Amino acid sequence: MFVELRLLWEQHGDQVALASALCDIGVTLLAAGRTESAIGYLSEAESMLADESLHELADVTIAHGRALWDSGDAAGARVFSAGRWRR
Repeated sequence: MFVELRLLWEQHGDQVALASALCDIGVTLLAAGRTESAIGYLSEAESMLADESLHELADVTIAHGRALWDSGDAAGARVFSAGRWRR
């Protein structure tokens, strides 16, 4: 389902909706214990939102930090999260 949403938003060129779909895929993979795959989707979603909605970026950043934490990279998650909120 999420993969279909990704294709749909890619065709329509809606970066925020596409990033949201990628975040949903990442969160689902994280819940399924597929942390490394989740990090890839969340990283992609976050890079798409760099100049977009702060609300959407916050959701993705929180999920991405959690995925890094769950992967065993607690130090990276702390550095990652702290660096994102310095605007």
